[in-house]
Amino acid sequence: MLLSWLSRARLDAQHDAWSIFTRSRAKCSRTTFAIRMNDRTQIYSAEWHTLGIVSAEMMAEDAIELARGDDPHPEHYRWRRFVKFIHGLSALDPNLARSLYELGERDPDHALGESMISVIIRHDSCPSELLEKAMRSASAHLKRVAAARLARTGA
Repeated sequence: MLLSWLSRARLDAQHDAWSIFTRSRAKCSRTTFAIRMNDRTQIYSAEWHTLGIVSAEMMAEDAIELARGDDPHPEHYRWRRFVKFIHGLSALDPNLARSLYELGERDPDHALGESMISVIIRHDSCPSELLEKAMRSASAHLKRVAAARLARTGA
């Protein structure tokens, strides 16, 4: 019951924030509002959108979900969107692979960033340079994954 009350309170706060926002800014869409809410909650950096991992609509949906409070962990939203994106690719362009690897390196949540890199280096079309980079990383996990991939490919 307390959880239900808290959820309603968060939704009321979201609605109040929307009301205040629309009164202060004429002709603003819910998507724009959610993206600005997203800027405050910092689920995604701009690079996530630039790389095509998330659209503005996805960012808006996640910002609203985060504000609702059912899952208060921004890294969970990033992980779900990243996995859906990467599994939707049949081949991984080398430039995109490098950009995604770097995105993982910069993720504010170390465990998530390492998990993202792990998915990239497991991908069949991961460039060998990224496997070698993972072998030089400080992460024992990434070294194991890269070594297994290199052994499998015979490189």
